Amino acid sequence: MVPLRAVIFGIVAAAFFALPHAAHAAAPRPNELDRAVNAISDATLLAHSARDLIDPDRAAAAAHYADLTLPGWFATILLQILVLAYFWQSGFAARLRDWLRWRTRSRFAMRLYFGAALGLIARLASVLPDLYTYRVSRIMSLNDELLRSWAADWVVNTAITMLLAGIVVAVALWLVDLTPLWYLYLIGAILAVNVALGFAGPFIVLPHFGAYTPLHPQQQRIVNALEARAGEHVDVLEHVNDRSHLGYAYVTGLGDSSRIIVADGFIDGSSPREFAYGIAQQLGYIRIGGTWRVVIGDAVFTILGIAFAVGIADRIRFRRDDDPLARIALVAALMGVAFLIIVPLDNAMLRSLDEASERYALALTHDRAAAVRSIVRMADQRLDDVCQKGLTTMFLGRTLDPSRAVRVANGVPDGCP
Repeated sequence: MVPLRAVIFGIVAAAFFALPHAAHAAAPRPNELDRAVNAISDATLLAHSARDLIDPDRAAAAAHYADLTLPGWFATILLQILVLAYFWQSGFAARLRDWLRWRTRSRFAMRLYFGAALGLIARLASVLPDLYTYRVSRIMSLNDELLRSWAADWVVNTAITMLLAGIVVAVALWLVDLTPLWYLYLIGAILAVNVALGFAGPFIVLPHFGAYTPLHPQQQRIVNALEARAGEHVDVLEHVNDRSHLGYAYVTGLGDSSRIIVADGFIDGSSPREFAYGIAQQLGYIRIGGTWRVVIGDAVFTILGIAFAVGIADRIRFRRDDDPLARIALVAALMGVAFLIIVPLDNAMLRSLDEASERYALALTHDRAAAVRSIVRMADQRLDDVCQKGLTTMFLGRTLDPSRAVRVANGVPDGCP
């Protein structure tokens, strides 16, 4: 059997050699869709719902895209659950534990390798649904990333997943050995790590992934005026993205480390008024504590997921060759079940933050027409499903439905069934 260290090294090496070949030119903005949105008058934007304003062909394509994406999303999670559960139930987890015990003198290292192996198994279980989802977005012209670039990213993410899974398993079981109050220490560690990563993101992630440059003077003047009105100061950086022509803006970091990241596609495709509205939204997101709520919410959801998985696992009969390490595979599978329960709650929280930041931006800019135009442009470009409902909203609805967002901006009933 090939040593696990060799597998990890091979994955990282493959990613290193693949990444230099991943460049791909994105579609230019503004494009035909941008020009069509530019042609809509302010009066029309303020008098109609999203169903009337969004291109009907794009709206139909958005519904089709959601129908294609949802099965892939479920397959990704369910396959990981089933494969990890089978890995435990079949006894392979116990055999891997015994093999690692024989090959590794350090208990901490054995647990680290076992956790890394579980991370690799989960990633391999989901590779086909991941590839399917990538191909759907590529075919629908939502992704400009080449297959070799996607594969390189998948390999890098797999290596990171293996490392994190190994650390979590090793540290968690070390705490179990250390004290009967291990769960309190684990809760504290999860909260501390989430907050630390939130603060460190702009300094660790941004410098190594993508090109981020200062804004052009024209955009910076708009930002300065908004910050003066809002009483906030946040560095705004442009993300030069050669893998997607879609526009987006988001906040990274916590407190003084907060940064607003704006895609070059958003800057190139939007009018100055829309750009101002987009920045105002992100300032609102910071003002309402959106970044803190997400970090703390993610930590709480993680803790609840672990508690659910451990509680259910304790009620499942032990196999003859079981021990706490081998049963980590069962706990991981049950955490996948918990994830399916938690995702709708997490998405509901994200949508509420999205709506709150939109209302803040409207109050700051007093430009409802620009808000509607920006929402319509985003929905046309990204194929956002209008009048979302059911499973699509529950599991894929991380942002506010365009129909709801337009209704908040112009007060016109959305006309959704």
